[in-house]
This record gives sequence, structure tokens and C-alpha cells, in this order.
Amino acid sequence: MMKVMNDHIIIPSEKCDRFVNETTMKDRVVNFIVISILIFGTIAFSLDYYKSSLILKSVSMVTCAILIIALLTYMHFILVVKETFWLFGDVGVQIDRQYATGRITYIMYCNDNIIDIIINEHLTVWTVFYYLAILYKDETGNIQTSPVFIASIPDYHFIKSIWNRSKLLGIGDVDKSDSLKNDTSYSTETVRKHIKYS
Repeated sequence: MMKVMNDHIIIPSEKCDRFVNETTMKDRVVNFIVISILIFGTIAFSLDYYKSSLILKSVSMVTCAILIIALLTYMHFILVVKETFWLFGDVGVQIDRQYATGRITYIMYCNDNIIDIIINEHLTVWTVFYYLAILYKDETGNIQTSPVFIASIPDYHFIKSIWNRSKLLGIGDVDKSDSLKNDTSYSTETVRKHIKYS
């Protein structure tokens, strides 16, 4: 049972669980290569700055500024280093994403809007991998999906343990997903149409 104390929601520990997934070494190497290219590009243009004419100096300055802005933008908005998936039994789920600059974003899905937490499969030319996704109804009543871990691909056993725990806590209850089958606007094709493949 939830309690509210001093405008804070207190949830018992048996109704709450946290799963953390950090980027793998492969992801870190790719990110390191991208950042290194941007840094070395900036250094190369700045060294060329002193040897050039006035026009080339201005081009070098603009290019350096663009590379620095691109690096900071990449680190602040794209480079996710850690993702945390919270399960709150009576409330819903929350996804926290921490970026390389320390910025953290929070996305909360209320239990009333969550239809189910699903394990979906993604097909590429060479591989098949599984990912965790939240099937929910948005404000307009349309069925949407949201992948949980976007920066890295956790293994199947990790995803399965999250899925099992969500069922134990009653998130994405089977009754809610079964009740959709009685809805005339619901069909398997409707759900598949809203699942976004990357």
C-alpha cells in the first residue's frame, strides 16, 4: 500500500524494483572513436589556423566551433551511458537515462495507461535480438510502444527477469490486455502497426 508523506510517495520495497543497464564495452569503444574524431578534427583545424591566410583562418575558426558544438551536442543529447528501469507495483514504470554530460531524463508511464510489458524481437540481416518494450495507450487512446533500453542491448535473461518481475508486481496485467480483445477497435494488426522497428 502506498503512503504519502510530506508530498512524497512512499512505496514499500516489496512493491518496487530497479534494473540498471550500462553501455557495453563495444558501445564505449564506438563512442570513444566518435569523440576522438571530433577532438582530433578540432585540433587539426586549430593547428592549421596559424599557417593560413585570413579567409582560411576564418574557415578554420568556424569549423572548430562547429566540431565543438557537435561534440557537446552528441554528449549531451545522444550519448547515453546508463539506463535505469524502475518498476512501481501500484504506480507504474519509470525509465531514467543518464547522458555523458550528467544530464538525466525521466519518463513515467502510469499503471492505468500500460497495456502490457512485452518482449519484442528485432530482425536484422545478420542477427535477431530481443528487447523490452512498453505497450501503452497515449492521451488520444492510440496504442503505442516504447522500447525500454535504447542505448545498449541487454541479454535475453536480463530482459526476461524484468518481464517476470513486472508480472509479479501486476504491471501490464493480463486482464487489461485481454479486455482489449473485446474492444472492436483492437486487433493484432493495430498493435503491430504501432510497433516501431528501427
